[in-house]
Amino acid sequence: MKNEWNEYQGDSFCLNPSDYYYFQEMFASNGQAAQQDPEHEPDLLFETEGDTLHIYGSGTADFYDGENFPIEKSSVQSVIVHEGITGLGDYLFSDFTALRSIALPETLRVIGDFVFEGCASLQEIDLPSGLRSIGDFVFSGCSGLKTIRLPEQVTSLGDFVFENCDRLQCVTMGDGIDYLGYSVFEQCISLKQVTLPQHLRVISDRAFYGCRSLKKPEIPDTVTFVGDQAFFGMRQELKKVS
Repeated sequence: MKNEWNEYQGDSFCLNPSDYYYFQEMFASNGQAAQQDPEHEPDLLFETEGDTLHIYGSGTADFYDGENFPIEKSSVQSVIVHEGITGLGDYLFSDFTALRSIALPETLRVIGDFVFEGCASLQEIDLPSGLRSIGDFVFSGCSGLKTIRLPEQVTSLGDFVFENCDRLQCVTMGDGIDYLGYSVFEQCISLKQVTLPQHLRVISDRAFYGCRSLKKPEIPDTVTFVGDQAFFGMRQELKKVS
């Protein structure tokens, strides 16, 4: 990790998520950082290189501050999250409208709520094999996303995860998933192929609502609950796996 933590030079900044006031003070006056406690070194480094944002460090990358984001979101086309990061905090890349590619580390375990919401230019993403949890609205409004594979260790999908991903065509789910949240794929109008996990138990209300291109999804026998309007608007009737 770099040691020059007391200055902001226009292309990098640091943040300790457990002491948020450091981050607020760093950008309070003409880019000059406030004097920091020398015994409390920041855990994260965010660095820009052209249109690429790098995130280094350990633990959860989390610095959402409403509209006071420290860099211009629309200028970031690529993000590289380096090894050591275990979580992506809520809203971390929300409305990065120019974001086209992102590299995630194998150390990543948790993706919080709204992390990629509104990233309309994002077309693909490789989720690391050790990922365990995906929050609500994570890819909502990612209208460029076309295909995604969910790792085996993910056990549930939150609410509205892929809502309005209107170009999403193919989803492959690992067999560890046993719960699909409310409206998880609602209005994925281009979705043609989805592989449901063999140990799935719950398909919540409106899970596939408005997926008009989806044909004959196979529902495993392990499913004990299918919510209201879970498949409303689908072109063909369901097929049960025996």
